[in-house]
Amino acid sequence: MCEKDMWDFLNNSAVGAFVGAFSAFLLVAATDIRRRYRIRKLITFLISDNRDLARKKIESVQMNLALIKEDKKISDSPFMRFSVQSIKDYQFQVLDILNANQKQALEALIYWMESIDCVLAEATKNATNVKALVKYSASEDKTGPVIKNYIDCLEESEKNLNYLVDLCGFYVSGQPHKVVEFYHPVGNE
Repeated sequence: MCEKDMWDFLNNSAVGAFVGAFSAFLLVAATDIRRRYRIRKLITFLISDNRDLARKKIESVQMNLALIKEDKKISDSPFMRFSVQSIKDYQFQVLDILNANQKQALEALIYWMESIDCVLAEATKNATNVKALVKYSASEDKTGPVIKNYIDCLEESEKNLNYLVDLCGFYVSGQPHKVVEFYHPVGNE
């Protein structure tokens, strides 16, 4: 009699609806977890893409340095910015599945990218200023400091871009602790 009562209970539309809803809930939860782990992997791809962009920026900086030092020409073409906002957006979505080293490493990489972009923007601004000064036939004592600042910005960017390439490599290879532990040799080079 007990088995018949159990089957009667299970042969109820309310129980069927509950089992269906619970199964749908489990499917949505599993899909959400899987999606967040995919986003975490996507962040790694974005870091890798930014590492490639940093390499291209190094080439551009070196070309601009050679242009000013060897040919006495200047380019005020802007540099492509790093895709920092995309990393921030995805990072926010997966904060709960990142470990402490990954979180800190992402923050450090974002800081490096934004800082380098600012220095390169300053270099571009200096190049534009030099072109304007030359256009109006400014004297060497007015253009000289601006050119020096332009060269300094490019050299600092080149050095920091090389560090950034290494740091991105650490993150992409699954070693975010090395990003966190990185010691910038300020003034020791």
